[in-house]
Amino acid sequence: MIEFFEKVLGKENVSIDTNTLEIYSTDSSQILGTPKIICWPTDPKQIHQIILYSRRNKTTVSPRGAGTNLTGSIRSKDAIILDLSKMDKILDKGKETIIVEPGIRIGDLNKQIAPLYFPITPATNRMCTIGGMISTNASGPESIRFGRMKDWVQEIEMIDGSGRIKTLKNNFCGFEGQTGIIVSAKLKVLPEKPKYNSMNIFKFNTYETLIQKVIEIKNNPDIILLEVINHEAAKLANLNNTNYLIVVYTNEQGEIKDPKEIDEVIKLRNTIPDKLYLEGYKIEEDISIKHDNMVELLYWMDKNDIPVYGHIGIGGLHPVLRQRTKIKELFDEIQKLKGDISNEYGMGVLKKNYLPEPIKQELIMLKKKFDPFNILNVTQ
Repeated sequence: MIEFFEKVLGKENVSIDTNTLEIYSTDSSQILGTPKIICWPTDPKQIHQIILYSRRNKTTVSPRGAGTNLTGSIRSKDAIILDLSKMDKILDKGKETIIVEPGIRIGDLNKQIAPLYFPITPATNRMCTIGGMISTNASGPESIRFGRMKDWVQEIEMIDGSGRIKTLKNNFCGFEGQTGIIVSAKLKVLPEKPKYNSMNIFKFNTYETLIQKVIEIKNNPDIILLEVINHEAAKLANLNNTNYLIVVYTNEQGEIKDPKEIDEVIKLRNTIPDKLYLEGYKIEEDISIKHDNMVELLYWMDKNDIPVYGHIGIGGLHPVLRQRTKIKELFDEIQKLKGDISNEYGMGVLKKNYLPEPIKQELIMLKKKFDPFNILNVTQ
């Protein structure tokens, strides 16, 4: 088998080394899979040949970005892993759009296209790739202003499970590599990075008053960041035992106007996951719920000692748990309150049994159309 891949990719872009296979057997979810071979393609023609090989030999293919996924999206059995990190070029740069390969990291992308700016920037933007973000329809802290990946993707070029090159629209965001391997994407960009000109930090003793404030201000067009840190997360991060609402504006309506102080607060917020991890809260979830139902969920999490932070402006929260035994209870509570158990991290292996029926039926239909041989990112 390896001879074929070395011929197509070159020896330096193929590995069946035991240590490499072990590294690629998982992602940030720590859920183990069983990769057969690791490949680093550098152009779409190579991917096309690998897809055809997979069809002939009845093997599966899984694309991989930076491996930051927390739900086990690449846990495949005996799969050919396509690490797309070497496909990281900017293919075209215009005033309003750019065309990029899937392996480029968001942090690198924004450095290279400056002063232009791509505004979907998750906390892992120094690591995560465009391909991975399209696959999960990712969002980020600025999503209250800018939405999520599907709002900024104009076209996706992918190679489907039959080896055909397809050019598709943004409605293919969020399918986690199960309908095709992304080889390029046309993205909208801003003329420049918006400035964080002022900030307010509100503190609340009750969730009712916190959510009331969120509903009151969330449609303010000058807000670019609206984040929550609940009292459990704040306490574990050595902050005051209260509920924080962080609001950043592109104008000067906030009370805090010192750029250094604004930057320090944002950096502090970004350290919350790491601080919770050090306290034993290592299982970070990703959910979405309407503000009308959020108060009940937040009190439920208090009763179960679950700290939470997140992009509350769009209803996105990150509950962080000590043990996986609580996950089913959490998911059941979220569904009871008509929320979604996935907001920006994707469904992966961990959540596939909770996939809503309409999305499940849509995926079945798309798999029949674009992956009739069922070779793309087939999870165990």
